[in-house]
Amino acid sequence: MKQLYKYILIGGLCTGVLSCQKTFIDLNPPAQFTDAVYFTKPADFKAFASGFYGQLPGWNFGTWDNSSDLSANSNSSGTDIGYGTIAAGSTSWNYSGIRSCNILLSKAGEYKGAGDINQYVGEAYFFRAFAYFNLLKTFGGVPIVTTALDTDSPELFAPRNSRYEVVDLVLSDLEQAISKLPTEQNISATDKGRISKWAAMALKAQAQLYEATWEKYVGQVTDGDGTTTGAGTKGYDAANVNKYLASVVTTCEDIMTNGGYEIWNKNGIIKADEVKNKDRRSGAILLQQLFERIKGI
Repeated sequence: MKQLYKYILIGGLCTGVLSCQKTFIDLNPPAQFTDAVYFTKPADFKAFASGFYGQLPGWNFGTWDNSSDLSANSNSSGTDIGYGTIAAGSTSWNYSGIRSCNILLSKAGEYKGAGDINQYVGEAYFFRAFAYFNLLKTFGGVPIVTTALDTDSPELFAPRNSRYEVVDLVLSDLEQAISKLPTEQNISATDKGRISKWAAMALKAQAQLYEATWEKYVGQVTDGDGTTTGAGTKGYDAANVNKYLASVVTTCEDIMTNGGYEIWNKNGIIKADEVKNKDRRSGAILLQQLFERIKGI
């Protein structure tokens, strides 16, 4: 104990008084990472991309459908939702997820290491599209940022883009994701749950269906001056309505034919002997019987 105390005392004097230059004193804490020592191998990109998944909505039967369209949110947010007339001050823009995606994409462009990082680049494109699609549904036109900004970047003061430019970025990013992501069948068991090519295609179909029906029933929207609200009609093309709808059909057919998915039948997997409560067990049996009758119709 005395020997240990002596080392601690000498170490303290050495650091505080003598300014010793021992190598072990000058080492960076191993828990701190910088760009200079990170993004050097595929595992680094995979670990960083894993952080994107926190952007996905949780599975909650009471609220998970809220983001599927505008109807569930319009009562509380007013009829301006989606038009591009909601100012950023009233509801915050969340660009943190977009920034993370931009960082990975930037580092991927500089990557010269061994090993394939395409899957994680595809995930970055997917989640950037996902974030911009959510912004579009609330604000319409928003500023498009595709690089990791600094505190003095001029893009911080740039005007908002039009909704049509945002849609174009979303679809462009999803095309990149689709070309780089693996199919569900080729994702290993240990990585199940990561985004697949089919998931990116499904989001593409959703975004196209949303925008096509919006433009068809709302029409061409001049959504502001780009400062307090969205930015005009730049990028608008009346032909996009039919083009998007046609793409939705072919994309969904591709997913249904080749994706390897099937409709999840919760009632079909209920086992009465696994339900301890008698009333719940009886209810499960009735539901199962009802389901069997429906199948026979």
